[in-house]
Amino acid sequence: MRKSLKIYSPVNGEIKKIEDSIDEVFKSKALGDGFVIIPLENEFVSPFEEAIVKMVFPTKHAYGFLVDDLNFLIHCGMDTVKLEGSSFISYINVDQNLKKGNKIFKADLEIIKENNLSIETPIVFEVQEIENYNFKTLNLGKVKKGDLVCEIEYSLKEIQENQENQELTLKSFKSKYELAAEQFVEAVGGKNNFSEVYNCMTRLRFAIVEKEKVDTDSIKKNKLVKGIVWNGLELQVIIGGECYKLKDEILNMDKKTEDFGKRVGIKPPLQKRILGAVAGIMTPSIPVIMASGILSVIYALTNQSHITKDLSNGVEGADALSLILFIMSKVGLTLVGVFFCINTVKFFGGNPLAGALIALALISRFYFSTGESDSNAYQAGHYISNAKFGVQGWYLFSIADYPIVIKSYEGSVLPFIVAGIIVAYLDKWVKTWMPSSLDVVFRYGIVLIVTTLSILLFLGPLLSLIEYGMAQFIFLIEDLPIGLGVAIFAFLWQPLVLTGVHVAVIMTIMIPFYTGIPSLMLTGSALGVWGQVGAGLGVGLVTKNKNLKSAVYGALPGGLFGITEPIIYGVTLPKGKPFLMGCIAAGITGILAGVLDVKTEVPAGQGIFAILGYVGFKHQALAVLVRVVSIGLGTLLSAVTYRERLKEDRYSRNVTRKLKKLIEKVNKELLVKYNENLNNIDQEVKNSKKILAQYNKYVISMSIIESKIISTEQKEEKNKKRLYKKAVSLIKSKNTSPEFLETRKDFIKKYNEYNLDNIKNELDDKKNDLNNSNKEMLEKYKNVVEKIVNSSSSLVSDISQDLKIMDATTYANGYWNAIHSVEIGFGYEDLKKYGLSKETKRKIKGEIKNVQI
Repeated sequence: MRKSLKIYSPVNGEIKKIEDSIDEVFKSKALGDGFVIIPLENEFVSPFEEAIVKMVFPTKHAYGFLVDDLNFLIHCGMDTVKLEGSSFISYINVDQNLKKGNKIFKADLEIIKENNLSIETPIVFEVQEIENYNFKTLNLGKVKKGDLVCEIEYSLKEIQENQENQELTLKSFKSKYELAAEQFVEAVGGKNNFSEVYNCMTRLRFAIVEKEKVDTDSIKKNKLVKGIVWNGLELQVIIGGECYKLKDEILNMDKKTEDFGKRVGIKPPLQKRILGAVAGIMTPSIPVIMASGILSVIYALTNQSHITKDLSNGVEGADALSLILFIMSKVGLTLVGVFFCINTVKFFGGNPLAGALIALALISRFYFSTGESDSNAYQAGHYISNAKFGVQGWYLFSIADYPIVIKSYEGSVLPFIVAGIIVAYLDKWVKTWMPSSLDVVFRYGIVLIVTTLSILLFLGPLLSLIEYGMAQFIFLIEDLPIGLGVAIFAFLWQPLVLTGVHVAVIMTIMIPFYTGIPSLMLTGSALGVWGQVGAGLGVGLVTKNKNLKSAVYGALPGGLFGITEPIIYGVTLPKGKPFLMGCIAAGITGILAGVLDVKTEVPAGQGIFAILGYVGFKHQALAVLVRVVSIGLGTLLSAVTYRERLKEDRYSRNVTRKLKKLIEKVNKELLVKYNENLNNIDQEVKNSKKILAQYNKYVISMSIIESKIISTEQKEEKNKKRLYKKAVSLIKSKNTSPEFLETRKDFIKKYNEYNLDNIKNELDDKKNDLNNSNKEMLEKYKNVVEKIVNSSSSLVSDISQDLKIMDATTYANGYWNAIHSVEIGFGYEDLKKYGLSKETKRKIKGEIKNVQI
């Protein structure tokens, strides 16, 4: 069928034939046929009567559109991709519907010219699917925005609608992880605004280039997201155990021709950079450490049951099974430094194989020998064995009683990390001056010699002292009376998780633990986890908010495996007091753990699998006991103290009390003027309790319906995904029998038409019925809220002007919180801050310093 299409000028300018383009690619029509416009103004509008946006290039200089059946490209300027979007502003998004005259983008033509680039803008359409076409009109020369440029007549190629083609019309399916991955990449500023994406147990981490380009609000709107933490230029998106799926989807996304670029912008503080490096180095090694811990438990259990022999004191007379299990249980932990060295070199942009070479040089078996054990007989350059400090090696000198030796660094961590840093930077430095003809032969030799000698002769001994000091410090805390050290650490563990520094802290504790020293602190961190699990459970038991209840029970399974971020960010922290109760429960239980000396003995998994880190039935029973106590206390304290919503009258009175104290402190005479009005606000809030109770009941009913809608949507996606996989497998099948083809056609139709709209529509009807039946109440509630918000805002504004303290206007937020107690309780609104800033307090020179505001 013959069709026609009109194209209008998107901007004031001059029209040329595509054959007259200065660019050979466009001139040859390799990207399609069309015309060129030389713009005379910066703002471009849609040249099509109707169009759908199909592509927005990351640098905002090129756009794709679907117009009827044709794909169009508008490419502003030649080689303007080099400007990296600096001279373009986009007004449109992918899948947006446009009409003629809608704004599409703005280009700074002067900047383009200053960079010696052409402003020539081709507008072309693909011709592959067109049988034939011709330009009915093509108006060359000067045009104004909106003028008709051309009319195209065309016929599409006929498609044979045979049985096979009909069957293969399978609607695409994207999981929530694919959709979230696409959303996150766009929200962080595109693929060219992050240099790396990775994950730990619960967090999706982006190494961001320019922080200003990141739209955190967009990320927070995704249902998978529990919270966001910045660590320098590292963006941490708290998701939970599903985060690795998102990371995989992002890595699987089509990597086109975008350049990830170089890190730019202001450097974060030193401590932030250090913590980011520690997390980046330590986190990839966690699976190896956990696997080694599990193998250690298996070996310990087989020893207890006399299936294998304990070979800790030597392998003489060992059987094959004992030897194999012994090696498997020891090698991962004893040589853990090798993995840290490789990760360090990789993190700092070096060659990981060079890191492996250095690490192996530092753990060589040739360092071991037999030698002098009497400290009075030590001689430089001879092998010694010091039982007091557990030091063996080739003696150099002593610091007090501590011998400094050249040794193998099995079981150490810090020397390998420092060695990795030296390797990465030394390798880069040597590369800058060594001739390429000599590079391959000598570069890594120089790196090996310098790094190995610096570690063996100086840095290694120094770092060994630091490791020894860290171990002694941890022992000192553990030895505080009645388990106070463990209690403090257990109480603080989850706040450390909030800051993102918990990885660095736990690795500090793990350094002596890797050498075979049991740790009370690791038990303390576990109690912090179980305290939050209990706090979340307490909220779930008492809340009437179905969405919150679903969030609680959805987050709890992660807690069972040691992953608390979903509980913290989704439940306990937003509610405030439950988070504190979880910490208190952990701290109290920490005292019990300290008194009972419940030490983690070998590395194991997290959560319920951490029990494998205790050897023997007695120790495992005590480990279970303290965890049960932590979760029980957390549940009890949270359930008793949690309130679904603010007590609006009490909250309002508290705001008024603070405001009155401020007025009295600054100008007592004003208190007489405003005292009655402030009391009236409190009375209005108190009088609203009845309507707020009715509104609360309505919101509870609505949350039940919304919870069912979410559950239905999740079920629909799960079933849709299962059907899609089956449909794809049928399409790939080579079976061509008529019966199979008919079955395939029916199944694809079933997939394409599958939905749970009938259930969702019923639930939507229930929502509408609920709204209709409460229409009068909702209107009354709206009026009450508006009245109190307006009157309190006006009053506080007057007080602020009389006090000449502009920050005082924030006290209106306090009254806003009181009257919006239901929305805040159900998470529809956030609690607003009110009170004076520190800066304002300083400005009024301490006059209100001691006032609680």
